Amino acid sequence: GFIYGLAPDRVSLGFVTGLDYQDPLFDPHMAFQRFKCHPLLSGLLAGGQLLRYGAKALPEGGCDATSSNPGNGATALILTAESNKPDLARALLEANADPNAQANDGVTALFKAAQKGFTDVARALVEDGRRCATTRASCTSR
Repeated sequence: GFIYGLAPDRVSLGFVTGLDYQDPLFDPHMAFQRFKCHPLLSGLLAGGQLLRYGAKALPEGGCDATSSNPGNGATALILTAESNKPDLARALLEANADPNAQANDGVTALFKAAQKGFTDVARALVEDGRRCATTRASCTSR
């Protein structure tokens, strides 16, 4: 489990369990409830109120930066370009994401960034050292 102090009166509390945990009867939600009852945490949480909650899947072995959505063919890099996240685009490129990859409709990450006017993402894609066109045509390495 983890706890992060966000402000004098706010904390973020979480619990991580492997999806491949050996005990099939293990209940991560119940384990999280027990975790919150620990004396170090229960006093910290007493009188507080829940502001938000959520669940995430954490890829413990890493992510495949080259995979694509089976439905529309969009890669993580294309979705990143569409969401205007230049730092994530750089990280995906460092993890060997292919800026030449096209979704089923022929769209590339650079095309999507240019279409939306996201110049920081477009710059990250171009600075990667591969020449990409803003058309739906594939890119070629320099």
